[in-house]
Amino acid sequence: ELQAHRHHLQDLVAERTTQLERAEFLNEQALELARAGPWRMDFSEGETHYISSPRTVEIFGDPPRPGFRYHILDDWYPRIADVDPGIARATYGNFLAALAGEVPRYDAVHPYRRPADGRVIWVHVLGQVTRGPDGRPAQLHGVVMDITAARQAEDALREAKEAADVANRA
Repeated sequence: ELQAHRHHLQDLVAERTTQLERAEFLNEQALELARAGPWRMDFSEGETHYISSPRTVEIFGDPPRPGFRYHILDDWYPRIADVDPGIARATYGNFLAALAGEVPRYDAVHPYRRPADGRVIWVHVLGQVTRGPDGRPAQLHGVVMDITAARQAEDALREAKEAADVANRA
């Protein structure tokens, strides 16, 4: 009977492993299609660093770092502020509000100057705070999505509409 139980457990582990591998594959496919990548923060080390991912580093055009570790105020914030200081302040304020529990999650749209090529991209970032037993932030898990193409299409549509309005008035 012990042998049968052991085989049953091995079958369950194999089935769960297959399900997990399938879910990870589909997750990677979805992230690739969406031009998105995950990131996280672990507050046991303080609030100063985030851990990126290969996909997120590619989107941001960041230099590779050991462990994909980047500093909030030295790496991330200046690349937003270089494009628009007001948006940078608002984005950082939203981040702090999420940590404080004043908003349900970190949700921001902002520009980012890629250090790899100097090009400005637009991203939509979502993050969910998990809290420890003491109610303090324990971790922040999130996803960044490159929305540059959508922003460019919106800008082109707005410009075309404005040109049509000018032509109609003329």
